[in-house]
Amino acid sequence: MKVVILNDCFFDNDHLERLRKLGDLEIFNNTNSKMLVAKRIKNADIAIVDQFLTAYDNEVFTTARNLKLLALNSTSFSEVDIVSADKLKIKVANVPGFSRRSVAELAIGLMFAVLRNIPKGDKEFRNHPVDDLDPVSVRGKSYIGFDVESKVLGVLGLGDIGSTVAKMALGLGMQVVGFSKSKKNIKGIKDVGLKELLKVSDVVSVHLPLNSETEEIISKNEFELMKKNSIM
Repeated sequence: MKVVILNDCFFDNDHLERLRKLGDLEIFNNTNSKMLVAKRIKNADIAIVDQFLTAYDNEVFTTARNLKLLALNSTSFSEVDIVSADKLKIKVANVPGFSRRSVAELAIGLMFAVLRNIPKGDKEFRNHPVDDLDPVSVRGKSYIGFDVESKVLGVLGLGDIGSTVAKMALGLGMQVVGFSKSKKNIKGIKDVGLKELLKVSDVVSVHLPLNSETEEIISKNEFELMKKNSIM
């Protein structure tokens, strides 16, 4: 069996030794074009890849006559033609739990960054003294957001990451509503339709996979449903 790693996939020596026990292991870096992908997976049975550096479609798959498994180093399938892979009997695997908490913490951090104008404040305060900032001045008021306690967080997509964001928000004292394709039963989170979520939420956090069903799920009409001072 031949296994190829096309890009850095966060493996340490123990991981690599386990892969070598499966058969011939070949490791590449910077596989960032279809031409390189086709050349390097031509005789592979298993390919471990970073889908965000180049798309994996029928053109790529038909050059890999032995390929049985395409393993992604991410949670998303967005750059892989799943239909073509299925027709050619190529299994596609992801890592659904990868960076779950890290991404959730970043989402919460971004919420506070927007609410409290932290990027703007950091930039301006590096160039101007803090002493002249009067809270009731026009400049001072531009930094005022709102406290998140008792506010409503709407979470679009209650998968691993979305549900983690929701639970963190509950810990901050927020009310949480969620919208998901499949109904979820998560304590403290009210399951609602998309329109209701947008209407009642003070903050909206999006955690949906990108596919034909979710692409452009938020457009002008959806923004018009939101509260005047809400953030997304």
